[in-house]
Amino acid sequence: RETDDIESLLSGYHCLFPRNFDEMMDRDGNAYSSRVRDHGEFLRNLPMPYDHDLFISYRRQPLLWTPWARELLVPYLSGYLQQELGHAPKIFIDSRIEGGKDWVDDIAKNLARSRAIVSVWSGDYFTSPWCVHELDMMMERNADIVVPLVVQNCREEQLSDRLNRLQQIDLKKFRIFPISVGTTLITEFSAMIREIVPTIAQAIRSAPKFNNKWTQQCLRRFDEV
Repeated sequence: RETDDIESLLSGYHCLFPRNFDEMMDRDGNAYSSRVRDHGEFLRNLPMPYDHDLFISYRRQPLLWTPWARELLVPYLSGYLQQELGHAPKIFIDSRIEGGKDWVDDIAKNLARSRAIVSVWSGDYFTSPWCVHELDMMMERNADIVVPLVVQNCREEQLSDRLNRLQQIDLKKFRIFPISVGTTLITEFSAMIREIVPTIAQAIRSAPKFNNKWTQQCLRRFDEV
């Protein structure tokens, strides 16, 4: 079953595989302790569960893209995805200013533990090394779990052939914030999100089996920035 902490998983087996292996060696002998150690190693190597259905990758900018993503995109996306998936989606979105070791580690770990990614392609998206790494790491995992939302035209040299082959969703009409409730534009935005949600749900369902190595891979990649 899914859990946020591998220690919670191990605790369910404490009666079979004691945690204090050194005490087991002293009390019961080397051979028995060795078998316990093997079982403990097996449990520690079990694949960790995903934490999030979706990771929102966008160029953090306090006056436009941060509120646009957090206050406009995510609420509508969450509501329609719940109808599509049959459960409340777990969506990770970060609004802190880029930089700092704690921030880097947090982003890397949450990216690694996400099933799919929605990347908001603005004109400045590909000028951010963090955004580029977020997108690139998920593309390396599986292109089927990447959903680009195009809110502004990007320069041709910024898009590789592989990125150009992705199914890009055009949201350029909605590159404005705020969009007032009750307006025609917000109604059109809502209808557009409802239309694209099956594509995003399919990306979530396409997530491969979780690989414990992804966390360290993401941490190493982000440390290079």
